[in-house]
Formats: sequence, C-alpha cells, structure tokens
Amino acid sequence: MNRITHFEIYTDDPEAVQPFYKDVFGWKFQKFEGGPIEYWLITTGPDSDPGINGGLTRPREDLRAENGDSESWLACLRRRSSRQCFRSHRTG
Repeated sequence: MNRITHFEIYTDDPEAVQPFYKDVFGWKFQKFEGGPIEYWLITTGPDSDPGINGGLTRPREDLRAENGDSESWLACLRRRSSRQCFRSHRTG
C-alpha cells in the first residue's frame, strides 16, 4: 500500500499560522536551525499514535510562480516502485 509519509505547509508567514495549528490540532513546532531555508518541523502527535509529521516553510518561488498563490501544501508518498505504481494505475 502506498502511504503518505510526510507533508509540508507553505505560507508567507510561518510564525503567524503556528498558533492556529497549535490551538486547533495540538501540533508542536520546532524550528530547524542550520538549513538553507527557514523550516519548522511539525509533530502532530506522539510516536505511539498512528499518523505522520510534517514541515512548515515559506513557499518556493517556482511553486509560487506556477500556482499564482503562496498558500499551499505538499504530500509525500512512499511507494515500492514507480513502474509498479503506474502499471497498477493503467490496468486498474
């Protein structure tokens, strides 16, 4: 089964949106230091509970130009192989 393993939220003001996600969902944010971009790690719950964690950052310029919007999200899928994934989609 292919599953979502990570997500990212893109916003022009990452610090301004954190209180919403903290208050509504109980998410925790930790700024990742030393990377090439401003990035916050998101913990959505304890490791003992099912679910995934993610990240929060400013939008990439290429995505902003393509979408015309700065607010977006990205989901990452884990799969065994692209060939198998495409084959099952074509025949399914």
